[in-house]
Amino acid sequence: MERFLNVPCGELQVPCKIYEPGYGEITRVVIGVHGFGGDKDSSVIAAIGEEMGFYKTATVSFDFPGHGDSPMPARTLNLKSATDSLMTAVELARRIFPRAEEWCVFATSYGAYVTLLAMDELKEKLGHIKLALRAPAVRMAETFLTMARLSEEQFLKKGRVVCGYDRMMEVPYSFYEELATHNAMANYDMPMMILQGDRDDIVLPHDVEFFRLLNEQSKLVLFPGTDHRFKGEGELDMIVDLARDWFLCEDVLLSEWQ
Repeated sequence: MERFLNVPCGELQVPCKIYEPGYGEITRVVIGVHGFGGDKDSSVIAAIGEEMGFYKTATVSFDFPGHGDSPMPARTLNLKSATDSLMTAVELARRIFPRAEEWCVFATSYGAYVTLLAMDELKEKLGHIKLALRAPAVRMAETFLTMARLSEEQFLKKGRVVCGYDRMMEVPYSFYEELATHNAMANYDMPMMILQGDRDDIVLPHDVEFFRLLNEQSKLVLFPGTDHRFKGEGELDMIVDLARDWFLCEDVLLSEWQ
């Protein structure tokens, strides 16, 4: 069963999507956090929501400003509005599923970056979190320049850039400036599972491997021959299986890991 809600948060409007089984009490919630240019209707989040529904689990996803069905223009996207959107989805989940005992997050690329920077606040709200990251943009400033195919000097000169997938966004240089002052390459002192394609040319594998070394409790699963979008045959099924096992057991059962 799917539900759609448009949740106010100050001046923000945060479109949210809820996947939940049609029976039984919800004891676990997954928060799905999409990447830059993605949205709450991510095929990966949808597949995880469907699978986790067999385990008394609801999945809540949402749109960042400037993404998906968000009425907010791209110029309102910054670290505060992104974090506020994430926390709005969390508070919605806590309100709708007050008996949930386990909290999980599946976050991709830019969404992983925002999630990591908001981790202290998330832990304060939710306690222990089972965290799964796909191609986490731990050096988001460099990742954004790669996505935009610009150097820092070129971006500064242009002042703004138009980018995106289904919804094109006009992103100002100030967005990059904020990214450059907030680096997620740090130790978070918690278990996490990281999924990374070894052919990713957006989020570079060596950055993710260094991030894993900083986080001794993390487990890194490298997908051979996989790029940033994980669209190869069987890759979606593998992501779902790995996410399910992590959220149920906090372990990697179906693949080798580092």
